[in-house]
Amino acid sequence: MVRVAQLDQRLCKEIKSICRLENIDCSQVIFDVDVIQRLGFDSWSEIPYQHHQIWAEVNKRNSMEVTSIGKKLIKTSTWDIVDPSYLFPLYRVEENIFFDALKEHTLVFGEVVTGQLHRSSFVTDEFAVDKLSFKIVKPFQNFQNLNISEVSYDNEVLHSNANQFITRSFFAFIK
Repeated sequence: MVRVAQLDQRLCKEIKSICRLENIDCSQVIFDVDVIQRLGFDSWSEIPYQHHQIWAEVNKRNSMEVTSIGKKLIKTSTWDIVDPSYLFPLYRVEENIFFDALKEHTLVFGEVVTGQLHRSSFVTDEFAVDKLSFKIVKPFQNFQNLNISEVSYDNEVLHSNANQFITRSFFAFIK
């Protein structure tokens, strides 16, 4: 889960100053109760996040399944979305300009998780793999991997209705 908050310049400078003076990562500041209270919040959850996205990392270990009434239609690696082993790509891929769209004084805070990240349902008369599309977040700064940020079928965004995951670590940075 990646959250984005637009902060004022004073708050950004103060967070960056704390990170530099105490030689700590921005995500550590977010979880330090004393520091967060000094910044004017009772906890990190009170930071005014404008929006959030769930990203799934694209790699050979992560799997993707599409089922219909209990029957598997597709079972593959997420890597096949961007680097297909087929003669031609099966899925439509669009670039998500998430990082390019960030304004100055933006706090990006996220969790690195493991488990089921996206589960959605949709109704269709007949499933067609070429109607399945993915938005991919390109690598940026600390993010060296491609990530899926949105899944669509027939140009309709598929919102997740179940997430079952465990948080492994956190990250944060200010642009």
